[in-house]
Amino acid sequence: MGKVILPKTYVEYFVNPVIFLAGPILGAPNWQDEAIKIIFSINTDLTIVSPRRGIREEIADYITKGNESYFKRQREWERHYLDEIYHNRIKGLVMFWMPGEEEHSCKKVYGATTRLEIGQAMTNYKHLGRNVRFCI
Repeated sequence: MGKVILPKTYVEYFVNPVIFLAGPILGAPNWQDEAIKIIFSINTDLTIVSPRRGIREEIADYITKGNESYFKRQREWERHYLDEIYHNRIKGLVMFWMPGEEEHSCKKVYGATTRLEIGQAMTNYKHLGRNVRFCI
């Protein structure tokens, strides 16, 4: 059965490949839960790392337990799993999804962090080699 790791949960050992869901959260629809449902309808032998906080009914059965006090901040948690994937310490990939903005705010740029992370993924691919796996 598929597993989902939510923010700040540390899991040390992975049997199945990992997909990190990278993309906007603030102002975005809950695309992460939709992606989890689609991915698990195709293959449940995966672990999905989702940065959207909170337990939603649709994914509650998939949520994996781990050390929830290992990371002090969510950004530290995100960097850990991204780096583990990019440096091939975890078998998997980073999946970027840029859905249309659901709630507009003139005070911030929608998906700004995601755009930076896409640039980092491309830089990692260039400098770390073709084993860096990501899709947009």
